[in-house]
Parts: sequence; C-alpha cells; structure tokens
Amino acid sequence: MLKRICLKYFLTLLIFLTLVLSAYPQNIIVYNSGNSGLPNDDVTCITPDRYGAKWIGTSDSGIVKFYNNQWTRYDSANSGVPGNKIRDIVFDRNGIMWVIISEKGLGRYDGQNWILYNSSNSPLVGVSCIAVDSNDTKWMVTRGRLAKFDNSNWTLFDTANGGFYSGSFQMDFAGDTLWIAAGLKGLARYCNGSLNYYNMQNSGIPDNVVLSLYIDKSRNKWVGTMFGGAAKFNSVQNIWTNFNLMDSLNLGNNSVPDIISDDSSAYFNTSFGLYRYSRNGFQLINNGGVNCLNYDKYFNLWIGNTNEVVIYNPKGIVNVKNESVKIPDNFSLIQNYPNPFNPVTKIKFSIPAVSSPRVPGGNLVQLKVYDVTGREVQTLVNERLQPGTYEASFDGSALNTGVYFYKLVTGNFSETKKMLLIK
Repeated sequence: MLKRICLKYFLTLLIFLTLVLSAYPQNIIVYNSGNSGLPNDDVTCITPDRYGAKWIGTSDSGIVKFYNNQWTRYDSANSGVPGNKIRDIVFDRNGIMWVIISEKGLGRYDGQNWILYNSSNSPLVGVSCIAVDSNDTKWMVTRGRLAKFDNSNWTLFDTANGGFYSGSFQMDFAGDTLWIAAGLKGLARYCNGSLNYYNMQNSGIPDNVVLSLYIDKSRNKWVGTMFGGAAKFNSVQNIWTNFNLMDSLNLGNNSVPDIISDDSSAYFNTSFGLYRYSRNGFQLINNGGVNCLNYDKYFNLWIGNTNEVVIYNPKGIVNVKNESVKIPDNFSLIQNYPNPFNPVTKIKFSIPAVSSPRVPGGNLVQLKVYDVTGREVQTLVNERLQPGTYEASFDGSALNTGVYFYKLVTGNFSETKKMLLIK
C-alpha cells in the first residue's frame, strides 16, 4: 500500500514538473548528425532565405536546407552543386542564392539551375567574401581585388581605381556604403568610388588586423580583431567603444574571428568560446569550436559549430507557426492568452488575401512589443507572410511586472493591444 502511495505521489510530481517546465520557453536547441539531417562535418555558414528556410554550408559535405522540420542535403553527388566545400551563402533581392565554393568559384542557384563563375567566364580567381547592395549588385573580393557584378557586367577594381587587400574576410552594407573587414589593412569603407581604411593611426580601432564585421540595425559597425579584442563603431558620431577580452575575461588572447549584435546583446566568438555581452556583463554561451554566427528573422541566434548547429535566444527561442490554411477575410490581432501571464503568452493574428497582385513571399508583417514608455522591447515577427492565421510566442522572463503593448503592422493596417505581465 505504501509503495502504491509513493508511486502515485511520484507520478503526480513528475506530471507537475513536466507541466511547469513546458510553460517556460527553450532558450537553446542543438542539432547534430544524431538527431537531424546534418552530416558529420564542420558547419561553415548558416543563411536564412526569405521564406524562413535555413541554408547550411559545410566544409566538405555540400549544403543542407532546413525548413518545416525537414532536412534536405544537396551535394555534388545528388544534385548540381558544383562543389562540396562551402564557404558562404547569400541571397540577392530576387531570392537567388549565391554560394562561395572553395577551389571552385562562385555558384549561382535560381532554384532549378546552377551557374559557376570562375576564371574561365569571369574575372574571379577565388572569392573570399560577398555582399549584395540595394540595387541587387553583387560585391566580392577576389585575389586581393574588389569586384562587382550587376547581373550583366563585371567590374574589377585595380590599384588605380580602388585596389584592395587580399586579407579580407567579411563585408556588409550600411545604406550605399560598403564596409569590409580587411585583415591587415584594418576596417575598409568603400563609397562613391573611394576606398578608405580605419586603423590605429587614424581612428580609435584597437588593432590594425580586422577579422570580422557585423552592422546592426542602428548601423553601428561591430568589428572583431586579431590582437585588440572587439569594438563598436558609431560612424555617424565617430565614437569607438572597445572591448578588451583579455582584461575583461582573463582570456589567453584577444582574437575575435566572428562577431554579431542585436539591440540588447553582442556576441564575441573567441578561441575560448562564444561570449554574450549585455548590460549584465559577459556570459559564456558555447565552449568553443564556433565557425559562424547568424540571426534568423526572429533574432534567434544560429551558431555553426564543429559537427552541430545550435539555436540560442536568452529570452526563449521565438517561433511563428501558421495555425490555419483558411484564408481570413480581414486583418485581425487577437488578445493574447493567457492574460495576465507569467512569463509566456501567445499572440494570434490574421493576414487576409490582398486585392493587389500577389506579393512575392507574402506581405511584410511586423509584430513588436513595447513598454509603457514606448520603448521597443522585442520584435516577434519581421518577415513576409502569406495570407493565413498565425501564432507567435512572447517570453517576458527578462522583464519586470507591468503593462506592455503589442502592435501589428502590415501595409496600411495597424493595431495595438495591451497585456499584463505579473510575476
């Protein structure tokens, strides 16, 4: 009898703990060859497309697509991929995929056919980085020279009209200005045909060797260096903020080969692990082996490691799922449930069919949360969605008790509702 009572209480406790834990969002998910379609290989890049699919490059196993919990592998044996050594993947304004393939060249994939650009049909002799501007022009570095492709013509810049250094690693755009992590030359800025460098002699950058670059939503330039740690550069106000990781974390060196940032955090990839920096200081997220970092549209951080992919969000991994295949007649934003809540609540909204011609990829939809002062707390949705009814999760575990507002904006429609967080 006593055994039956103990077993009953044990099962009750187990169910209770399961329900309690399930109410809290996951802040980390790990995929590897044992629980997914990933090959047992180094992950070199992770790039989301406009539909939310993640395209994952590997060091010697081709490309893996992850979409709707399905894994699809593309390599030279089962598809037209020109090579299996993937260095980087980007998408242009038309959704066409461009892939840097080591020892092969630059691949272009339109969903059906591959084109490979190399020295036989272009000025390219190896490509170290690539970026796409607002005019859909592709910019890249090949053998120490800056090149661009406007989808018809190639331009290769030499020393006379914009020479470049071969140690470049990453490039990105802020408006019409191209910024490049230029290795031994520092941080490069290319605008209106002029190429300028920021180094220790003419700026507040902490080191002359720049390995990595990321431009956040406020157009701050985050750079990782070889010997000087990391830095944040506000180019509008010409303010440098430096992070000496050897002093702050007592690390053995100051090298930051990759860097990324959102509104509340910056992530520094070091030889000793991946560190998150926020107003609470530094936090170790991953012990090492990190090859690449990228955000998805919900600002979940995707981390490419040796033989695995990690998804991380300190506020809980945000996911949006389509709840219904029925096309709504009107826009609507539903009251969150539960409300009041602690710490997680669900928000449903509906997007109707539009009378204008169908927008490729759907309508741009934004769902954001604000505090009572009007400060943006979190972006839950910022993507193109097809007509339908959707549900988003909001986690308030990092926030104080109080009233918050969530606002849906798409096209000419805008609606705001109030919710209450009680802890």
